[in-house]
Parts: sequence; structure tokens; C-alpha cells
Amino acid sequence: MSGVRLTGGWSSLVDALDPSRVMPRLERNMATAGRRTGQEFQRRARAAIRGRQYAPNSPITALLKGSTAPLVADGDLFQSLTYKVVSPYNVRFGIMRDAVGTERITLGELLHDGATIDVNANPRIRMAVMAKLRAKGPRGVSLARGLGNSGGLWKIPGRPFITAIVESSSFDAVIEEHYAGAVRATFRERA
Repeated sequence: MSGVRLTGGWSSLVDALDPSRVMPRLERNMATAGRRTGQEFQRRARAAIRGRQYAPNSPITALLKGSTAPLVADGDLFQSLTYKVVSPYNVRFGIMRDAVGTERITLGELLHDGATIDVNANPRIRMAVMAKLRAKGPRGVSLARGLGNSGGLWKIPGRPFITAIVESSSFDAVIEEHYAGAVRATFRERA
């Protein structure tokens, strides 16, 4: 039997492919790719809100919040658009829960998907809307006048600012580049 003599960088290749060395580097680089992807989502979502590319708010919404700018009020939605790296291979982004609870998620989903709210069907909603209308509106404003000819139905159009981002081919390309770059970086590094 003849012996084989390896020349060149074989020992470096064996070291580079050693799972005990590769996996920690890969996980660190994948987590970095997740953070970068989340930051890009956050940047794009906030730019979509700032860009005001959606229809203006309805008259009652504008009266209640004091602005016709969609998706913009006190900054809560803007600040809730964030991400979380759950594991080296999993990043979640969107409207995240905060210490307050689920209120932001519910409101965010309503703004994203749109809804029709029957203000007359719920006395608490009706009283809250009336109190706001009285406080902000001209003297003698009524719920019927505030809602226009909608008969108590408050229509909130969908503004799918998150879906538009995550379903875009340009965002897919960003995700692919971040994660492919993480794999390339893993095998360029030395233990």
C-alpha cells in the first residue's frame, strides 16, 4: 500500500470545516444578518409612513386625531415598528408588543388591514368618540355629522405598509444578500 502525502492548505481546510469551529461562527454571523435584515425592515417601514403615500384620513379620523396624515399620530406606531432576532436563524419584524400589552398590535393590524367600526353598536366607543368630537370639534358637532352619511360606520381604509415591504422583490434581495454574506463570512474567518 502506498502512502498519500497531502500538500498545500489541507489542514486549514479541515480546520475550516470542523463543526465545533464552524457552528459558533455561523450562528454569530447569521444573528448579525438577522439584525441587519430587521434594521432594513424598520428603515423601510418608517420611510413608508413618512412618505405618506396612502389616502388621507377620513374626516372623523382627522377631527379626532387632529391630522389628515395617515399612520401618523403620536409616534407610537412608528416606534412599535421593530424587529427581534429570535435565534441565529430566525428574525421577526413588524409591530411588536410592548409593556402596555396588545393595544399597539391590535391598532397596528387595524391600520394595516383596514376595518369598519360601528360606533353606534358599542356605547363605550360612541361615548369616547363623542367626547373627542366635543373637545376638538366646533360647538354643536354631532356624531352623525362627524361620521358624515355613514350611519355610524367608521371606515378605516387598509394601508398595508408592512405587506408591501415584505412581499417586495427588493426586500427579498436584501434578505438573500445578508444571509449569503453571513455564510461567506463564516468560511472566510479563521478559528
